Amino acid sequence: SPYGACPECMGLGLKLEFNPDLIIPDLCKISILY
Repeated sequence: SPYGACPECMGLGLKLEFNPDLIIPDLCKISILY
């Protein structure tokens, strides 16, 4: 039940976080050859 559940994870025991660095690679490390 949601009673007493952690508000961060809604009682699931894990928290989903969005990290744009993992999805969008560092543009300085990408070499594009034309």
